[in-house]
Amino acid sequence: MTASILGKPPLSAPPPEAGPAVRLGIDASAEADVLRLDRLAVSAAGIDGWVRPNIRLTVAELLSYRSAWGRYGLSLDPIGGVAFAPGKPRPWVMVQGFAGFPATEFTIEAVLCPYREHSRLSILSYAAASADGPQGLLLQERAEGLVLAINGHEIATGLHLDYHQWQHIALTWRSSDGRFEFYKEDGVAAVVAMVEGRSVDFGPPAFTGTLAVGERLPDGGCLVVGQEQGRPGMPAAFVPGTGFVGGLRTVRLWDRVLDRSALNRFKAAWLDGDEPGLAGCWCFTRRGLEIGECLNACSATVNVGLIGGLTPASLRDVNLYRPLVIGVDRTMAGRRPLAASVWQYVAVSCRGRMDGVPAEPALAVDGRPVPLRPVAAEDAPPPLPPHFRIGPMSGSLLADLRLRNLEDGALLAHYVGDRTGDGRLHDRSERGMHLSVAGDIRQEALA
Repeated sequence: MTASILGKPPLSAPPPEAGPAVRLGIDASAEADVLRLDRLAVSAAGIDGWVRPNIRLTVAELLSYRSAWGRYGLSLDPIGGVAFAPGKPRPWVMVQGFAGFPATEFTIEAVLCPYREHSRLSILSYAAASADGPQGLLLQERAEGLVLAINGHEIATGLHLDYHQWQHIALTWRSSDGRFEFYKEDGVAAVVAMVEGRSVDFGPPAFTGTLAVGERLPDGGCLVVGQEQGRPGMPAAFVPGTGFVGGLRTVRLWDRVLDRSALNRFKAAWLDGDEPGLAGCWCFTRRGLEIGECLNACSATVNVGLIGGLTPASLRDVNLYRPLVIGVDRTMAGRRPLAASVWQYVAVSCRGRMDGVPAEPALAVDGRPVPLRPVAAEDAPPPLPPHFRIGPMSGSLLADLRLRNLEDGALLAHYVGDRTGDGRLHDRSERGMHLSVAGDIRQEALA
């Protein structure tokens, strides 16, 4: 087998039938004897199987290997909303020295769930120091409805957000004629759609108006989500009593005006990050909250959001998982997530050792290749002591999990949930890599 095909995972598999599956309890795991780890050291590892992630708030370890010989594995990083609580510490997300901020036109999208707390709720603010007066923008919910301010010019829509329910909003502006449009979901239809696991399209703009004709927004300012800035980039100068309170899942920024057709095309989709015109796409992951950063999925710019007043305990409403493919000293993140509570077939290939034939990391979900992006070493999950382990998976389900040596195609381990006579998780590959069980792991029939 040549290096050029080592990194290609199997792209299809039969759907899970009524048969065995493995349910891993909240903190349960199954682990190999550390004295046998040398048997699993390979230059190129392949992992494939069915997974149904549970709606949990911790990183799920599908399979993980580390020893003196190498390292490989697949983890699932929860993606969800965060709770912006009232009081102190004030919660915020800040992008300092924003590179490439849209100057003359933009589209802003947000998925949020506002609470009634302050008379002014700041969704986001962008500010830059200037001798010519206030420079930047401010988006707030006030008594007069949603208000947008650009370089000191304001327009009130007279339309309020729907309190205490998740919603997707969008607004567009262009400098040439000052045209401003505000898109808002139908509240009742959005609630029904959310329960049914689908999205509703935007209708015509709920509000149109004219604002700040001929104005330009400066580059290099400070973007803050959830607070109004008194001075650019200074948390101590946030305007008291104007912070956002509620849930926030996603903020997107585009450097162009998207029409309704484009908004609806992107609305229900997870963005790969390389869409034309995308200037920022921020979301919250468990790992990001652990290191104090808000992930920017946009591949064209860095513009990572630093976090204040938010912790892993702030994570809520997890419905997606970001795949993390780990190969030796390199971690790659899938640019499309796995869905919670849905069976998906996952196939991974990655490098397992520094020596031998190199293998490029690759990921496929349900037979479709998923693009990967590198994760900085300091942002990746830290290495653990030597082990070969399945889980913990926080109550998730696995089926037909296999580990392969991609150099020769050999099956190294295969688990379907049955046990050996002494209670270990049975390895069906006949290589004897049975795993000692800790916690509640049981075999179930697939529905």
